[in-house]
Amino acid sequence: MRMGKSRIFKVILLGDGSVGKTSLRQVYMGENFKKRYHATLGADFSLKKFELDGEEIQLQIWDLAGQPKFSAVRNKYYLNSSGLLLVFDLTRPETFENIPNWLNEYLDGSDDTLVPIILIGNKHDLIENKNYQISPDEIQQYVDELREWGESRSENFSINFAMTSARYHLNVDPSFKGLTKMMIENIKNES
Repeated sequence: MRMGKSRIFKVILLGDGSVGKTSLRQVYMGENFKKRYHATLGADFSLKKFELDGEEIQLQIWDLAGQPKFSAVRNKYYLNSSGLLLVFDLTRPETFENIPNWLNEYLDGSDDTLVPIILIGNKHDLIENKNYQISPDEIQQYVDELREWGESRSENFSINFAMTSARYHLNVDPSFKGLTKMMIENIKNES
């Protein structure tokens, strides 16, 4: 079967070290979850091809190291991005509090270009009895504030939120697919 259009999107995974960016990417690529933490050195890359609504999609997924010493390296990857997965660890509030810093770093390196964003609260499996370190209301308030801020700068800006668990594959595929749909919609709105 021959597909219609083919689209290539550059997706960036951003967030503090050890929030699970690499695990999310690996699980999305069909690899098994690895319990041992190995820091990403600079950047890691994956290519995912699939069909969505009759279109051939290629996601170029850039998993960028979250440690401060790699900030100079990260800036090189921000230009020409199509979408962001901003990841924080639901059990470590400081990783959520650092999200604005990540967004500012991205904007500085991307010539202030807004792209669709999925804010991801990862490691949902580590929250016992739904005793959140960061309340869902606090997260939703931040998403609403980001949406308002982004829409004041660009009518095509879009942001969503997902809670994920790379370990149990919870909402991993839907997060990438949701971002892909947002990026397609962004292109249609720009036309």
